[in-house]
Amino acid sequence: MDVGCLFLDGCNYFQLLKKNSGFILCAELYRWLTTIQTPVVQPTRCIGNAGKLLLLKSAIDTAKPEKDADEKEKNNGGNSGIPFAKLKDGENIRLSPLVIEKMTKIAADYHTATGKTLTITDGDRTALEQAYMMIRQIRKGEIGLYTQKAAAAEVKKVYDAGRASQKSDEQIAQDIGRVIQNQMDSQGIFISRHLKKGGADLRSRDMTVKDLNAFKLAAKKHGVTVLKEGDHLHLQF
Repeated sequence: MDVGCLFLDGCNYFQLLKKNSGFILCAELYRWLTTIQTPVVQPTRCIGNAGKLLLLKSAIDTAKPEKDADEKEKNNGGNSGIPFAKLKDGENIRLSPLVIEKMTKIAADYHTATGKTLTITDGDRTALEQAYMMIRQIRKGEIGLYTQKAAAAEVKKVYDAGRASQKSDEQIAQDIGRVIQNQMDSQGIFISRHLKKGGADLRSRDMTVKDLNAFKLAAKKHGVTVLKEGDHLHLQF
């Protein structure tokens, strides 16, 4: 359902609302939809029709599934299941057993050194979720962050073709998602560790230099690579 959301240009984060739902919205719009009260007052970044938004909210409210086993394991009572670490609020973050195991050790060492906790902002991604992320990165000029240059160039080519054909963002994301899935299935290429359950992102904007050094030391101790990407740390397990 097209609600006219400009989230790809207006917001910083994306999320797949729920599995197999077909809804792909930004976190800001999702939070608004799930707390909306009548009369309708739309968020400033949404230019969609209010009637469509109400229909979408109704669909979301009636289709919310019970947490599956993976979700229960991830949240463990509403948090990450990792002592001294939490998941970013409002995000559909999934963490693999490997990430949970490593982050449990790292977060404990970090807390011992700093007395602080960590905030995980992203985990496993599907090909489609990666596609939306890469659209945002292309628009911000960050496509060069990827070490798989040929795979990234293939994605950029599909994005440019979609824009030239005046496709919608959803259509372009679907096209890119198919390319990413083919790279994984046919070539064994994973453009991001997030796609193979070996990547996670961590908030770093609230870290001091001392905090950052303590985290890097803990990560190195447990065999995790840390890369600085904008306002967050990308972890490779």
